[in-house]
Amino acid sequence: MQTRRKFIKNKGKGLVGVTLAGSLLDKGAAFASGSDANRQLSFTQDKLPYTYGDLEPTIDAQTMEIHYTKHHTAYIKAVNEAIATEHISETSQESLLANISKYSSKVRNNAGGAWNHNFFWESMAPKSSGPSSKLQEVITSTFRWD
Repeated sequence: MQTRRKFIKNKGKGLVGVTLAGSLLDKGAAFASGSDANRQLSFTQDKLPYTYGDLEPTIDAQTMEIHYTKHHTAYIKAVNEAIATEHISETSQESLLANISKYSSKVRNNAGGAWNHNFFWESMAPKSSGPSSKLQEVITSTFRWD
């Protein structure tokens, strides 16, 4: 299972890289090479790294199931429909998000919702063991709890 820190680091690197590459390339240049240049962009719903009930009692299983299978799925479906309908030329999620302001509100809202939800699911973990003893000591000594 990927750690939150690694997930954030990898996604951040991708967005920074695409942003820098976008400023260096001509507007019409593709962000992909070879066969990827002809591939249509699509968003996918990442598989949950835990079961619906693993976050209880913080988030109940029914809420997780509805949020994942209905709400997040709706973002994925809507952004993929918008990409096809609006003939989006971007070839990666990163390049689409780096240039998001030039697209319709349907693309902006649903691409953001799809990406944010994949990030949201990866940012949570069941039954955390809590901070290390050293970190807990620093937290306790730094903040007053009364």
